[in-house]
Order: sequence, then C-alpha cells, then structure tokens
Amino acid sequence: GWNTAADGSGSGYAAGDSFTMPGADTTLYAQWVVTDFAGPTVPSTGASGTGTFNFTTSDGGPGCGLDLAETAFVAAPPGQNMPQGMFKFRLTGCTPGFTARVTVTWPQPIAGRYVKWGKASAGATQSSAFAPANLSVSGRSASFDVTDGAQGDDDWTSDGTLTDPSGTLAEELQGVPTLGELALALLALVAGGLGVRGLRRPAVHADRACS
Repeated sequence: GWNTAADGSGSGYAAGDSFTMPGADTTLYAQWVVTDFAGPTVPSTGASGTGTFNFTTSDGGPGCGLDLAETAFVAAPPGQNMPQGMFKFRLTGCTPGFTARVTVTWPQPIAGRYVKWGKASAGATQSSAFAPANLSVSGRSASFDVTDGAQGDDDWTSDGTLTDPSGTLAEELQGVPTLGELALALLALVAGGLGVRGLRRPAVHADRACS
C-alpha cells in the first residue's frame, strides 16, 4: 500500500485505489506489511519441523500485517495434548472489525481435531478449546476465518488488532467398557441356568419278571 506520511500516519491507499493529485507536489510513501511467516514448531515429543502461516483480508486495510514480535510456533498449553504444539499470531494496523482468512501449515499431517485456544466467550475467565469458523483441513494445512472483536480474537475487542492461538488437539482413545461385578455375577447365573437346562436325565428301564 501507500501512505501520505512516511510513518504511515497519513492517508492510506491500497493497490488499485485512485488518488487525486492536489495543486502542490505530493509524495506517497510505500508501506510494507508482512503477511507470511515461517518458523520452527515446538512439538511435545520428537524433532521440530518448519511450519508456515499466511493470511488474506478484503477489509483489513492496506496497513494490516503481522506483528512478528508476537507471532511464533509455541509449545502446547499445560495439560493439552497437542503433539505438534501450537501457533499464535497477532495482526496489527488493521481496520476495526475486519475479517482475515488464515492458513497454518504444519510439518506433519493434521491428525485429530483442529481447534482454537483462548476465551470462547467475551466473559470467559479461562482459556479453552473450540472450533474455528469456516474450518477447512487438508493434509498438513488448516484454514479458517477470524474476525476482529469476535470469537477467535483473544481480546474480544474490535480494535484493529487480532490475536489468535490454534493447534491440533489429539483425540483421546476411549477404553472398551468392562462389565461390573454384578453384571458378571448375573451373566454367570444365566450361563449356569442354560447349562442345567441342557442336561438330560438318563432314562431308567426296569423289566418286570414273569411269574
């Protein structure tokens, strides 16, 4: 994008916008924003790999970009089974209330339930896992939508910044239910009854003597 001030504080213009020249000469300054990221993952076990991230937005404005100081692959939250770790990012300089379509690509295929981690409601006091909006998973990549000030934006404030952690939550294997002691006892009684009914009383033959 372009801006009438070198520090980006003036009027901003995106690619394709029209600009009317005033009477005096005007200088437009190129404004560069970061939309892509690559970095090492932090898996719970095993070797790290390289993950990537990118986003697009149609209403975020020309200055909408990544805050690299707040963007990284990180370890999973304590107690959460996320084998490949988690990814967090922060978008800044955007139009309040904007929506971004983001894509996170992991070193290994996504196996499990891809979730966002944070406050699931504006009044939540603790973080939890919940489903991303318009989620699409393909191989190693997960794509979803995040809206500034809505669920998924961890500060729940429409302020032109967006903070959003996410990752793959492994599905816990459920054990096969076992029969309780009472059920086993009843089963034994039923089996015993069937066994008794299956027995046949042997026939007794008595020959009467002739007189």
